Amino acid sequence: MRPRRLPFLSALLGAILLGAILLGATACERPFVEARAPEIEIVSPDLSTVLVDSVATLRVRAVSFRSVERVTVNDTPMHFAPERGTWEAGMRFEKGLNALVLSAVDAADVERRDTVFAVYLPFRVSSEAPALEAPLAGHAAVLLADGSLLLTGGVSRADGEARRDAHLLPPGAARFERLDARMVEPRTGHTATLLPDGRVLLLGGSRSDSLSSTASLVEAAEVFDPGARTFAPVPVLGEPIRRAHHTAVPRPAADGVLIDLYGGRGDVRYRPEPRLGIRDDLRGFLFARDTLFALSPAPGPLIEPVTGHTVTPLDAADPIAARRFLVLGSFFDGGFVEQTHFIFDYRPGVGILIDRAAPAAIPRTLHAAVHVAPGMVLLLGGHQGAPASALDVPEVYVEPAGRSFRFPASEELPRKRYAFTATILPSRRILLTGGFTSDGILIESEFFDLDF
Repeated sequence: MRPRRLPFLSALLGAILLGAILLGATACERPFVEARAPEIEIVSPDLSTVLVDSVATLRVRAVSFRSVERVTVNDTPMHFAPERGTWEAGMRFEKGLNALVLSAVDAADVERRDTVFAVYLPFRVSSEAPALEAPLAGHAAVLLADGSLLLTGGVSRADGEARRDAHLLPPGAARFERLDARMVEPRTGHTATLLPDGRVLLLGGSRSDSLSSTASLVEAAEVFDPGARTFAPVPVLGEPIRRAHHTAVPRPAADGVLIDLYGGRGDVRYRPEPRLGIRDDLRGFLFARDTLFALSPAPGPLIEPVTGHTVTPLDAADPIAARRFLVLGSFFDGGFVEQTHFIFDYRPGVGILIDRAAPAAIPRTLHAAVHVAPGMVLLLGGHQGAPASALDVPEVYVEPAGRSFRFPASEELPRKRYAFTATILPSRRILLTGGFTSDGILIESEFFDLDF
């Protein structure tokens, strides 16, 4: 039996088919126009570097398959320069971070809006700085409550033995003076932490610049009293400190001061046979009643193995008051480079959170870093795996921009140096002291002045 035909259904299907054919024909006659926005490219100046002039001509290239009708920066129209094919505007930059909102609109009123950042930081380097009495590197520096600068330990030659000497630079003085009192232990690559009571806690380090075994690690802790100008040993209860080229972060506690030690070269295994390596742990200690208490007999949370790095306050100049700390460092092995870059975020009642951070613009180790403004950290010196690769180009990490900006190449840059110290004095001048160079050890100091 043949199936019955449904006239109404057949007519409906035919109408749908005819409509589809007509729609396809119409589409062929009216080409589809994309809503793709123009592309914007910064031609000059190079905004990946720090600007040292307050006035510059901003040149951008705006490209679209339609004609670009207008381009603005911070809602100010830019003019088109046909000879260069760029849109241009004269800019005056404020000191610090500048946000530039760029807008490009094409003939179909399709807009692209991008925000880019520029950093303007004029600087000056001066060699007329307080002098050391002898070459020095691998020392620690800390600014005391009265504005004096204390230097402890270090070495006076490459592969040399650590020193027990300490030096003091009173406010406004032209030279460092050697203290009569000597440290309890010779040490280099150690940390010096200012305590709330004005004393300074010295932790870790090595007895020699050529750290080749755990036997060279300094386990003893000591404290410097600036009033009496004396050093005194500090008992350590629990597992001692065995690391050098590490960092220390102080935190307030109800019954004392918490000290977190991170990274460094140390005993990655102590029993049954000691083994020297790069530590990947964060160890906490409590300094109370002139005693250092290890908070746990084992390493804390595993993070990343790193040494010769810096941990610098981001949100406040005073480490005790700060909550966020920028961690930057690099590991070099021949042509291999691994960068460490994150933020310690101390949350009361929660613990330590790890936030992402952009890597340094220039991989470096054994560098120095200072907090120059909220959300802004200056990195200086360091090397890239060998003395011959010592660095002179500084950079500044800017948290609101989420990246680092390197300073432009210039004859005015500070000397190439590593294993040195950088300190912001009460005058706001940044003093660079000692350090190794590619061919020796420095006695010279420099001022790196930011006009900021």
